[in-house]
Amino acid sequence: MNDDFDKLLKNARVPERSPGYWEHFPKRVTAQITATPVQHRQWLPWTVGLATACVALVVGIFIGQSSHKQEATPVSYTRLFREIEGLFPNQVQAIVVDQHGVKLVLSETADVPKSQPLLIQACRRDDCRQVITFSGQQVKVNGDMWDVLVNGQNQVVVAGRSMDRYHIEAKRLGDVL
Repeated sequence: MNDDFDKLLKNARVPERSPGYWEHFPKRVTAQITATPVQHRQWLPWTVGLATACVALVVGIFIGQSSHKQEATPVSYTRLFREIEGLFPNQVQAIVVDQHGVKLVLSETADVPKSQPLLIQACRRDDCRQVITFSGQQVKVNGDMWDVLVNGQNQVVVAGRSMDRYHIEAKRLGDVL
């Protein structure tokens, strides 16, 4: 039976294509991909929910391992970034760690450029949050949008509204890339 199938495949002819078919093929594929109907985008909330669940699981395991130690151990933000970036390559816009846990801000597509991750710590009284992000991104802190940039002297600059209410520290997040 396999011999018959092999003969059939060997004798099959490639369908004829009109002149210019292969020249226009990449453009047609690109047009179909970019013109995704709205009904196909309905999976996005499910994907975001699944992504959030995966991140919560990774963070839960990460924090669970840290809590088994006798003394308080600082969170390894480099390790946290690597774990989440591994799950969502080129989609991580920000990772926010506060007293309520870890929140993940993802791009819908894998279009976040690779660059050195930055760690911003913003404290107001006893309320502190850490944000892992990149130069050129915007982060939301208590409803205010802050711009995060690295200047020509490789200093991290954070600019935005209501910053005077916070003690802010910003630095590069080690050698991650």
